[in-house]
Amino acid sequence: MRYNPLFFSLLAFAMACTPEGTEVPLEISVQPQWAGQELTYQSMDMVQPETGDTFQWERSDMLLSEFALIKEDGSLMPLMDEAGDPVYAFFTKGKPWTVQIPDNIPKGHYLGITFQVGLDSAVNFGDPSVWKVGHPLNPTVNNLHWGWQGGYVFMAIEGFYQKLGAREPWLYHIALLENQMPVRVEGDLHLDGSRRLVLNWNADRLFYGIHEIRPSEDGAFSHSTFDGGVAHRISENVRQSFSWVALENKK
Repeated sequence: MRYNPLFFSLLAFAMACTPEGTEVPLEISVQPQWAGQELTYQSMDMVQPETGDTFQWERSDMLLSEFALIKEDGSLMPLMDEAGDPVYAFFTKGKPWTVQIPDNIPKGHYLGITFQVGLDSAVNFGDPSVWKVGHPLNPTVNNLHWGWQGGYVFMAIEGFYQKLGAREPWLYHIALLENQMPVRVEGDLHLDGSRRLVLNWNADRLFYGIHEIRPSEDGAFSHSTFDGGVAHRISENVRQSFSWVALENKK
C-alpha cells in the first residue's frame, strides 16, 4: 500500500500538535533546621531563641503519611507511589529527608501541601510484618514500632540540655492517636514539569510554638503517657514546625 506525501505531512502535524504528558513528578525535600541554621548533632550549641535553653541533639526520627496537595478549590489530592498506594516516609539523621512522587500528579496550580507526622488508626495498629523490607513502615527500617504493645512511635527526639551547668538528657517519644500531627504548608505550587519542593523542619519550634516547652520545668522524659501532657504539647508545636522554602526546577 502506498501513501502520498500529504498523508505523512498530516501525520507529522498531528504528532507535533499532540500535547505533552499531563502528569508530572514531584520531589519533596525537607531540611532539618535550628533557628535558621542547619541542625547539627552531638554538639551542645543549639540555643532556643525564645527561652535561651541550650540543647544537644542526638536523635530526630519521624514517620510521615497522608501526603496530599491542596487544590485551588481547597480540596485535597492524595499523593500516591508507583503502585498507586499511599506515600509514607521515614526521616532520620544521616540520611536525605526526601520523598519521591512519580509522574502521576496532574499538571496544574496547587496552593500547598499537607501531610501527617504519624499514622492513622488502621495503619498504626495493623500488622507491621506486611511492610516489605526497605519500606518506611517496616520496623527494621524505622525502629519505631512498639512491638508487643502495638502501634508506632510517630516521632522520637532525644538529646541533652544544660541544667545548672550540667549536661542532662532529654527524651520525647510522641505516639498514640491523640498525638497525630497534621501539617499544612501553603505556597505557590505550580506544577508543569519536574519540580522539587523544599521545606524546612524547624526543630527549635518544638520547644517554643503554641506551647513553651522547657525540659527543666516540664519534664525531660515522655513516652506519651503519664507525662503531664508534655508529649501532647510538643505534638501541637510540631504542627507548626514545617515551613515553605522554595519550588525548584528538577532536571
